[in-house]
Amino acid sequence: MLSRLALGLVLGLIVGACGAFGLIVALGWSTVSASAAYVLAAATGAVMGLVAGKPLWERGAGLEATLKAIFGAAAATVAVFAIRRWGPGDIDLAPFHAGRGTLGELPAAFLPLIAVALGCFYEVDDRLKLEEEGAFGDRRPKVRVAVDAAPEVAREAVVEGPRVPARGEEDIDVGAPDVMERKTRRGVTS
Repeated sequence: MLSRLALGLVLGLIVGACGAFGLIVALGWSTVSASAAYVLAAATGAVMGLVAGKPLWERGAGLEATLKAIFGAAAATVAVFAIRRWGPGDIDLAPFHAGRGTLGELPAAFLPLIAVALGCFYEVDDRLKLEEEGAFGDRRPKVRVAVDAAPEVAREAVVEGPRVPARGEEDIDVGAPDVMERKTRRGVTS
């Protein structure tokens, strides 16, 4: 869980810092107006929805990443509203060439903050989903085995993972390293 929190923290810092750095260096915007703050926060939230948790490029993640991007944009917009309305007063980031103003006016302050919060949320949510589905630590392949029902009839069963032989069974290697055949010894008691 802590590793996923750390991953969300790092992803959030990277996305938020890159966005703020681009605004400050490329555009010269060390402070932004309210409307620009909402648009920038929505864009940051959308990017975090696409890259954090189950990222867009992972197989079968298109819809989930799109929904996370929409939610991230909405949540980031609400967060900027709350930061601008009830956030702390003056912050001086002038020594870092990032401006001076309230928290909601400084993209170098609010973009990484929002990105980290969303990144941690998405990573923990994805971890909980994986644990719920049983996909963590239990990635055993399904193995085909032949089971003797009677000497003249054989049936196939699918079992998951390693199995301890029952009384009167033995493991016979059939050549493939991951496939074992279990046969019953008739009349043997051990």
